[in-house]
Amino acid sequence: MGRPAGTHVRRKVARLTGAPAWLQDAPIPTERTSVLAAGAYLIVFRILHIVAGVACGAPPPELVQEIQQMQVRLRVLARTNLAFVTLAVLTMATARYW
Repeated sequence: MGRPAGTHVRRKVARLTGAPAWLQDAPIPTERTSVLAAGAYLIVFRILHIVAGVACGAPPPELVQEIQQMQVRLRVLARTNLAFVTLAVLTMATARYW
């Protein structure tokens, strides 16, 4: 019992989303979270961490660029999730009549 539960999910998500290593220890709400949901959660967690760090003034340009890149990743994750949900709904609706 060396590693806490869910470590493999965190590492996989951190690798897939390009998240920094410190996000591997970020709390994920449940241990049965999909990779897409966990990836989105970690990206939002990082954005909130950045915003909290620069709450007193305007963020430096490199942080603004990093936030914009994370917004693009979130958009891709949201569209991928929508595609999977649509596929699931269509297959369930079709399976109902078979």
